[in-house]
Amino acid sequence: MAKFNGQLVITRLNGTPLAHETEAELSISQELLDATTKDSGNWTEDIVGNRSATITVSGLIDYSSSFGVDELADMIINAASANFVFSTGTSGDTKYSGTVNLSDLTQTMNNNDVANFSGTLKVTGVLTKATEV
Repeated sequence: MAKFNGQLVITRLNGTPLAHETEAELSISQELLDATTKDSGNWTEDIVGNRSATITVSGLIDYSSSFGVDELADMIINAASANFVFSTGTSGDTKYSGTVNLSDLTQTMNNNDVANFSGTLKVTGVLTKATEV
């Protein structure tokens, strides 16, 4: 895959692009459990523990959009999960998918500035990596 403009990556929730998204960041991590013993020869040894992933999103607020800040707020208010796809949508590119819960949502309305939002989606269950078809 060639280098590409980050503008091409869209976060889709329940099949619909997140409206007016300006930034998205996928973070994948795993816990490393210390398994160092006296037999480790003065080198640390780890075993893999739990894995997790989060998607941090931000964008501009438009209350009339099809899947925007209102629907994100509804995820917390109704304790609802959403299916997600994080990809360019281009055939042959990598895509990530799974189920997310929204852990936080902030709406910012400053004087003489565009109203915006930010939030964190936490993957629950398995994060799937595949090739876009």
